[in-house]
Amino acid sequence: MENETQKIFEEQVLKLPNAVVSFLASSTWNEELEGIGSMYNLAPEQLSSYKQEVALVLAGLVHPNEFSKTLAGE
Repeated sequence: MENETQKIFEEQVLKLPNAVVSFLASSTWNEELEGIGSMYNLAPEQLSSYKQEVALVLAGLVHPNEFSKTLAGE
């Protein structure tokens, strides 16, 4: 993530419920994203962008509707 985005993300994480923070800290969701990336033959930079967008949605910084638009654009 870019420095400013990272800072905003970190500030938002402090406001999230403990269950969401625990989920974000777990490797389970990251492994699932790796599997999805593999299934769709995403290049490393595409997978990185995908993971970043998912993290922003999970943290509540990007609306799920915007997520699908961003994915279509990428």
